[in-house]
Amino acid sequence: MTKQLFLISMLHTVSLLFSRVFAVGVFFFVARFINPTEFGTLTLFLTLSTLVALVGDGGLVQWYVGKGQLERGGLEKVLFLRTLFLLVTLILSAAVFVIYPLFSPFLILCFLFNLLPEALLSVLDAEYIVQKKSYAIGIKNSIRYFFLMVTLLAFGSKSVEMMLFSYVLGSYVACAWYVPWKRIDFSKLLQTRKQVFEVFKASKNYGVLISVSALYSRSDQLLIDFFLGRSFVGAYSLAYRYLDLAVLFPTTIGQNLFGKISVLKGEEKKSVLPAVILMGSLGVLTGVLLYGVAGFLTQGVFGSREYYNSTIVLQIFALALPFFFINAPLAVVAQRANNISKFLPWGILNTVLNIVFNLIFLPKFGIVAAAWGMVLTECTGFIINCVFCERWLREKD
Repeated sequence: MTKQLFLISMLHTVSLLFSRVFAVGVFFFVARFINPTEFGTLTLFLTLSTLVALVGDGGLVQWYVGKGQLERGGLEKVLFLRTLFLLVTLILSAAVFVIYPLFSPFLILCFLFNLLPEALLSVLDAEYIVQKKSYAIGIKNSIRYFFLMVTLLAFGSKSVEMMLFSYVLGSYVACAWYVPWKRIDFSKLLQTRKQVFEVFKASKNYGVLISVSALYSRSDQLLIDFFLGRSFVGAYSLAYRYLDLAVLFPTTIGQNLFGKISVLKGEEKKSVLPAVILMGSLGVLTGVLLYGVAGFLTQGVFGSREYYNSTIVLQIFALALPFFFINAPLAVVAQRANNISKFLPWGILNTVLNIVFNLIFLPKFGIVAAAWGMVLTECTGFIINCVFCERWLREKD
């Protein structure tokens, strides 16, 4: 299983690599033309958009990949329920911006208008994962960043507002292309109350888990903005983009392993162990490499003392990379369908630990504290996953 898993994941990774490299390249290109404060606004807007989209998915992607694809009208059920979640997130987002306006009025409007395509582009990943068309996921992401890049190059605009407006426009174009119009039976989009409740009941635990995971990975930037200011968000985000690129492969390992764990029985379960060992080894090698080139990737590329802290943050992230890699297969085992309710409290606890750590140390020690908080909670996450994995191996089928 290990060989097949890695082969599929490598193909998935390669198909997404162009998109991820292109997106990171756009970010870094833009960062050379704007100051850290403006870069912080850009990345915070996109980070918050992703966070709201993941929370709004409500676990529907995981439900569809694991089970919903086999149900008649499964895709239509996902789209109907995701539309309901979209209305909820739209109302809540508007309310939050009224109370705490993170952006200018123009960017707030852009953010709210972006929720629709963001919702569809996010939840429809499930259909393309099932169809093994990962290249489509890469293309739809590239379309949006292409529009952002065009604004900077073709029009010479260094306005963050114009760049983000172009990104939103690109989201609608990508959405028009990404929606599998021919596969959707529009006559089945309207679901009965019973059908909606059944899907919601089946996906809600994953919805909570994904929301917690999204909050775990994105809350640090929100807290940095609150305590330290937008320029520090820019410096932190620069290092985080490199981390995001480095963990692409373990992320795809988790996605491809997700649908296979439930069918493993008896001695077959031990086939996961070679994957865990190999992932740990790759994580160490990647971490050492990233640590060694951190200075060049930040100050060397951008040539600015304003990004000095980015070097330190990236080196700390490199220490966490082995845990990112090894946690990829372990987390899938710990979060399998018949165990999700038992794992969920521990996942929430680990996220709370991360947030509390940042609340205590971030105001005093700056963005370096946020990076160490990630290392700490990746370690505790590793321990939690190991405990659940050991129990799974001992379970009698």
